[in-house]
Amino acid sequence: MENKLVIEVINRGCYRLLCALDRDSYSLTYGCFDRRYWGWKIVDFPEATYQRNALILAKMLSISVDTQRRRLLTTAIKSALLYTAKIQHTDGSFDQAFPHEHSFGATAFLLDSLLESYLAIKTDFSQDEATIIEKNFQKAARFLCNHDETHGMIANHIAGAALALLRYGRYCKDESFCKAGQKFLSKVLDSQSDEGWYVEYEGADPGYQTLCVHYLAQYYRQEPNDKLKMSLEKSFEFLKWFVHPNGTFGGEYGSRRTSVFYPGGVALLAREFPVAAAIWNAMRDSLEKGLTVVPDRIDIGNLAPLLSSWFLALGNWTDELVDIPELPCQMELVSADFPNCGIYIRSWGDRYVICGVSNGGVIKIFDRKSGKTILNDCGYVGCLKNGIKITTQLTGLKTKSIVTADCIELETPFFIMPAVVPSPFKFIILRLLSLTIMRSIRLGNLVKLLLVKMMISGKKKIPLSLTRKLNCTFDGRIVIEDIIRSKRKITLKWLRYGVPFCGIHMASAKYFEHFDTPEEKVVEVDVEQLNTNNEIHVKVEI
Repeated sequence: MENKLVIEVINRGCYRLLCALDRDSYSLTYGCFDRRYWGWKIVDFPEATYQRNALILAKMLSISVDTQRRRLLTTAIKSALLYTAKIQHTDGSFDQAFPHEHSFGATAFLLDSLLESYLAIKTDFSQDEATIIEKNFQKAARFLCNHDETHGMIANHIAGAALALLRYGRYCKDESFCKAGQKFLSKVLDSQSDEGWYVEYEGADPGYQTLCVHYLAQYYRQEPNDKLKMSLEKSFEFLKWFVHPNGTFGGEYGSRRTSVFYPGGVALLAREFPVAAAIWNAMRDSLEKGLTVVPDRIDIGNLAPLLSSWFLALGNWTDELVDIPELPCQMELVSADFPNCGIYIRSWGDRYVICGVSNGGVIKIFDRKSGKTILNDCGYVGCLKNGIKITTQLTGLKTKSIVTADCIELETPFFIMPAVVPSPFKFIILRLLSLTIMRSIRLGNLVKLLLVKMMISGKKKIPLSLTRKLNCTFDGRIVIEDIIRSKRKITLKWLRYGVPFCGIHMASAKYFEHFDTPEEKVVEVDVEQLNTNNEIHVKVEI
């Protein structure tokens, strides 16, 4: 792909953002990117993270030569920055999911994005406006220095905070902010697994790890050090296994089930890290062909980080890379075991197999030569007599498993599938909490932790278990043998397997990738036999 074609994709994203922005200078919400709030008026507060889309407009200035276009972009960026100052809390934080959230992650991402946007058009602000904006930055930076992400270890959030504080500290020439950024960087690096993955809630998520690398790579470029370099090398050695033969990346075997590839950090370091070059070379081709998630297919909640990552990659898009090593999906007879996160990979002949043991035995099988997906089995999902859905696909890093060169065997319980959907009553309760006890950051964080347990990390077992054995034979056959057992009488209405689904709440999962996907073949289990005998055997041969 030539740069002009990449710019075409970026341009379409820019048009989307200008449609989302309230550009009416007489409006009370002038500069707001949340059209649900200012346009449709169907939400009761503006989501602050949408304001980081100002960065995309600012980056458009670097590739825009038309005077009228530049004037329009500058006006839009200015309005967005001034509106963001209006919705900032006095303690410097911002809200993302609900009023008075005081979100650490939202504040980190906004500080970095808005600072860069401001620097792009700084001379266009009056002295009074500049004072407002710069106080906005200072308060956000102080909030980050005094707080942390408390509802889970989310590496990409912490890495974003590290980069934001480094950049702000250098801008205002205050070393204390840089040191605070170093503290957050150390937190990410110290929590990195020996296997190379950064923690995203309960384990490894290759998709979100590319976003974490997006921030870490920029930090490394501004302040290189050996510890960060070694960490990035380990990260690339891990990520290389999750480039699929069909051009997709990551997915339901990850702790957050995401399949979005953020190219910026990988592209930025491709000349220095050979494995990054291999990943970038393969995924660049995938992005060009639309085989993975691209900006045109993503909602505004993730459009800013994805487009900013495309901008970061833009300068390296057409580089000719030499001496690129092969990726695992391009090789025969390779394997990788990551027992700490419960992911195992086997490649032999034409087959490339990924098994997510920690997510209940998710199995993805690809044909390396044709690039086709042969199997995308995300585990079992069923329904009890009372209508409650159950699944094997919840993350458990301690899932029992026995792994050899040609066999992966695991045992996992079935869990109640998180099934939380909004309702007027739930919103009333949440808003009452937001307007009362959640004004306290400490109490608000406790509520947020409870919500995470309810929708993502909470696990309620039922007395039903799955033993799954994946046999990879060297004559090219793959045999999957499942035994489902009930410890006591359970009545199931139905039980199925064999297709992709997401067993947890995750807004950044389940994006559409491309039409060239295998026909989904739902396989129904004979629940009458299971209900009667408390056991059933299922076998699939490929």
